[in-house]
Amino acid sequence: MKRQFPGLHSESKDGGGLLEGAFLARVDRAFYRWHPEKPFFFLRFVVIEPKEHTGQTISGRLYSQRRRCGD
Repeated sequence: MKRQFPGLHSESKDGGGLLEGAFLARVDRAFYRWHPEKPFFFLRFVVIEPKEHTGQTISGRLYSQRRRCGD
């Protein structure tokens, strides 16, 4: 999955544009939030690598859908 996250998609230090590539991260927090129309999981990750971004957090939502039989 490709995604831009606030704080990590800013310009790189060498001025080469957007940061791209893979980040190694660990799950810091994950929980389910119920909403009548769009329930979602809240996820927060802590960056492990690359070293220059170690300790930064990334958070976002992963929306879930209820599947019905026959869909």
